[in-house]
Amino acid sequence: MKKKHLINILIITFFILVIVLATTRFENTFGSDTDWINQHTVFPDYFRQFFYATGRILPNFSLNYGAGQNLFNISYYGLLSPIILPSYFLPFLDMTTYITIVNILLVIGSGILFYKWLLNNKFKSNLSLITTLIFVLSESFIFHMHRHIMFVNYMPFLIMSLMGIDKFVLKKEKSLLIFSVFLMIMTSYYYSVGGILVIGCYFLYKYFAVTKKFVFKDFSKELLKLIFLVLIAVCMAGILLLPTIYTLLAGRASSEISTNWLSLFIPSLEFNNIFSGTYAIGLSMLGFVALLYMLFSKKRKNVILAIFVSIIFFFPIFRYLLNGGLYLREKCFIPFIPLISLMIGLFLKDLNTQKVDIKKFLIFLVIINIPLYFFNQKEYFYIYLIGIMLGLYYVYRVKNIKLFSIGLVLTTFIIAFVSNYNEDVVSLNEYETFFNETYETDIKEVIENDTSFYRMNNLLYPIKTVNKIYDSRYYTTNLYSSTYNKYYLSFVRDTFKQNNPDFNYFFVSASNNKLFNNYMGVKYLYVDYDLGLGYEKVTDKVYQNLDAFPIAYARSNILSEEIFDSLSYPYNIEVLLNNVVVSGDSSNANINTNIEKVNLNFTLENLDSDNIKITKEEKGYKIKVLENDTFTVKLETPIKNKVLFINLFGLKRNGCGNGNTYININHVNNLLTCSSWIYHNQNEDFHYVITDEEIISLEVEIGRGEYTIEEYETYLLDYSMIENIEDNLDEFEIESYENDTIVGNIEVTNDGYFVASIPYDEGFTIKVNGEEQEYELVNKAFIGFPIQEGYYEIEITYQSPWLKEGKIVSLVGFSLFGIFFLFDLRKKLKKD
Repeated sequence: MKKKHLINILIITFFILVIVLATTRFENTFGSDTDWINQHTVFPDYFRQFFYATGRILPNFSLNYGAGQNLFNISYYGLLSPIILPSYFLPFLDMTTYITIVNILLVIGSGILFYKWLLNNKFKSNLSLITTLIFVLSESFIFHMHRHIMFVNYMPFLIMSLMGIDKFVLKKEKSLLIFSVFLMIMTSYYYSVGGILVIGCYFLYKYFAVTKKFVFKDFSKELLKLIFLVLIAVCMAGILLLPTIYTLLAGRASSEISTNWLSLFIPSLEFNNIFSGTYAIGLSMLGFVALLYMLFSKKRKNVILAIFVSIIFFFPIFRYLLNGGLYLREKCFIPFIPLISLMIGLFLKDLNTQKVDIKKFLIFLVIINIPLYFFNQKEYFYIYLIGIMLGLYYVYRVKNIKLFSIGLVLTTFIIAFVSNYNEDVVSLNEYETFFNETYETDIKEVIENDTSFYRMNNLLYPIKTVNKIYDSRYYTTNLYSSTYNKYYLSFVRDTFKQNNPDFNYFFVSASNNKLFNNYMGVKYLYVDYDLGLGYEKVTDKVYQNLDAFPIAYARSNILSEEIFDSLSYPYNIEVLLNNVVVSGDSSNANINTNIEKVNLNFTLENLDSDNIKITKEEKGYKIKVLENDTFTVKLETPIKNKVLFINLFGLKRNGCGNGNTYININHVNNLLTCSSWIYHNQNEDFHYVITDEEIISLEVEIGRGEYTIEEYETYLLDYSMIENIEDNLDEFEIESYENDTIVGNIEVTNDGYFVASIPYDEGFTIKVNGEEQEYELVNKAFIGFPIQEGYYEIEITYQSPWLKEGKIVSLVGFSLFGIFFLFDLRKKLKKD
């Protein structure tokens, strides 16, 4: 490597490390408090833990998460990722450290590859340096390496794919393109779709750059070849894609927007949202100016590239499809950063060689941008435009772009510096608090002392530790993922009406809801306060649930789903705890309810009337809270040995200036996301289940904002009515769980149903005494089947739907890739 290239690479690395330092400042992790801490680091750690425990790289099922889930529900977070797999050989390096190091190296590696790509495309070294710095300093690139990693971690493979296009068009070599697209898909299948569009756009640019005379037949042949090569890469990734597609179809959220299909085909002119910000391309007005220049230049290859990119950017249908039909967000355009950076480089290249009629281009910019001003909200965007135009005028006068180029790099650097510096990162002290080694030691000690099968949840920092698995035998009800088992989520949100303390509807964290923990077999909880009724303190922070159900059992009380659905909350919960709910007829059902609706008499204490104003309305209450505060609801008559249900109905969302709406009562937390938060958690009704042995008062913590509570209800249930229910169940004694198979035995005393609190899904095979047994949906969410009195050996095995087909497709893909690789190799050997 020539010395000047080495120096340029060192300069690129220096700028990247400055941004990294701006983020960490030697006191923070290189990780955000958003998703990085509870998804992007803990899931890869789980994959590695699973490999160490079983020796298997590709399991089908995880009993550890969400009461038992298809593992491909969390495949997005690094399952089979070429970035995560090498960590399996580094057991001495904790996953957070590994991901931090790898993410920094990925940015540096992307910069080096991009620099080399420009050199290969006849850019001079200085211009390659300037353009590469603009690329790596895009506002969203480094930012998401510590927030949403999969938004950007595929970038080196995308650039390799662009290099593969060069080889495909110029030398008819195909293997680099196929393999690079495969790696991109395996790293981030969601963003690889946008990446493939980028590859297609660049192919058009490159094809028209080398083809003097356009012949449609010849172009069609080359385009079909490209599509075939990309399909080979997709087939190679079939082992990941097909079973993942199944989970997306079975459990992905429905659209969060009300789709007006006609509007999706009407161009949207809010270009600032596409080019500016950390959830967009992040090259601000410079990127838009470069796109406009490609149209202005009138070169065929430039105009064609700009037209296709503009269609993708400005017609909302592409934004809708690239976001999986969920919303219209510009984050789906992040894969276009290299392509827009190339446009910037081409713009600067023509400026440097004086091929730009600057006076005409300035007039063109004014004509285009004056009417567009009224479609954009960010005025600083136009301040940047004025700066670019003044810079162009300077270039026009002095005939030199050096100062102009430096100004562009410094502006890009400052924007990136500010965004990363202001990121809500996790400090090193916070991280050590959330994932304290003492907590892990305590939890593992419980698992070592009680080797039976049960669930255990951590109530310390439940939002941060929601996906943390402390041991291969640590089974939880928790899951926060972009895909999920829809039956289980509905059971948590709609049947049990769990309190939701988080900003996301799909966030199922540990709960102190005693009835839920009973039903789900949560035998132990790790917590720093007294859980009260029905719990026994084992150690300083470990409580044993004395009434936890077995994970699987048999019972004879059968209730039809039709009757169950006619019951309202919370009456249905008591009935659920005493019956098996099935689609057929009832038999021996226990539908007596001991829940009593009550009006509690109380007084408010420690209420700052200057800060919290409560107004009785014709329907409900209005509460205005100036600042976050706490107060006490003193009960006139203490509640002893009872379950207290509190329901608050009809809450309205705050404006995001006031933040999220939340009301926490006696360690039960509820939150309603503010009005403009895109991932609405749909928690308009707050539900609380409180089970202290004696409830004298309610300690209420309330957030700033204006609250509308249309109605509230309170219910009481004597705990003796649901105490020791587990003693009346025939327990399924689990002997082992390995290779996606649960093995055990059960002695059934009366004809009834076998029930496992494992969410219903396709893919289970159940054998009873060696004979395959059909299963069905019971208790609104779980697997079960009829069973008669007697002794049984039972095996429950799970295989991810479409995984077998995915393996076959991958085998075909790799075979085709091998053929093309050998052809390319033979061609190279002949040249040598």
